[in-house]
Amino acid sequence: VVIPVLDNLLPEKVEIYALARSNFKEVKEAFSSSSRIRVYPAQRFDDLLSRQDIKAVIITTQFNTHYALIKKALMADKDVFTEKPIADTLEKARELISLAKEKGLLLVVGYLYMTERDFYKLKILMRRGFFGEVRRVNLIMLNPVDGRKLDYSSNVIEDLGVHQLSILLMLFGK
Repeated sequence: VVIPVLDNLLPEKVEIYALARSNFKEVKEAFSSSSRIRVYPAQRFDDLLSRQDIKAVIITTQFNTHYALIKKALMADKDVFTEKPIADTLEKARELISLAKEKGLLLVVGYLYMTERDFYKLKILMRRGFFGEVRRVNLIMLNPVDGRKLDYSSNVIEDLGVHQLSILLMLFGK
């Protein structure tokens, strides 16, 4: 169901080159009906980075691989969208940001909940004073995504806690 919908949403000249690690066969089979989505084994990452027709990459790997993959992509002059967090240290994050700026490339870090409609509505209600003065917030994350496997390359703060921090930043702007 997803493949025809995705094919219809892509602009005519856009093609997706996807890489998959442990689930390569499963992903390749799932996208086999699409003429504009090609799936390759993860070992082909460097090959795809060397292609001039590929302008950007999306990195959604385990957290402990983000820094190295982002750096490779930026060095290959590709814009990068990566899921959180960008790196495991502030120094590495700053290095990647500097590299992207130096090369005039986009480096975007995505946080899943930042675009959720319900959080946006909550933010509007808070700004309008609907709840009065907010003095305390309790955030509890029970099951972020049904069936989601935890990323054991990081700890619970790096994997899940950053979502709560990003929500607080979005709601309170600090």
